[in-house]
Amino acid sequence: MQRLVPADHFLLTFTLPAEWRGLAAAHADIVFDSLMRCAWETVLRFSQNDRQLQGTPGAIAVLHTHARRLDFHPHVHLVVPAAAIDAAKQRWRRKRRGRNGTYLFNEKAMAKVFRAKMLAAIEAAGVALPAR
Repeated sequence: MQRLVPADHFLLTFTLPAEWRGLAAAHADIVFDSLMRCAWETVLRFSQNDRQLQGTPGAIAVLHTHARRLDFHPHVHLVVPAAAIDAAKQRWRRKRRGRNGTYLFNEKAMAKVFRAKMLAAIEAAGVALPAR
């Protein structure tokens, strides 16, 4: 199989906490839009801040509303190459695999950024978050 982008590719998954599933069912248009947008914004931010990439990546994103067992479980999958375009310098950059070679970006740091973006998006839409 020939790759269109000459770089490694990674599957990133962003999901809502179980406590937000009722919120997603009641406000699907807001929550699904926020889920897709916040996932992309997180990947974009990490790509722009990455020492090797410093640019805008490409991605293919798919919104899933249910899990394999058909229970309601909203999440987004993104296939992201370990490459980015630096438009200002007109450069194509590739990320080389590090020692662990497992992740494109630190998953814990991405989770924190994604969580903050989702909270801000839901609050900005005027939707009340579920009680803790």
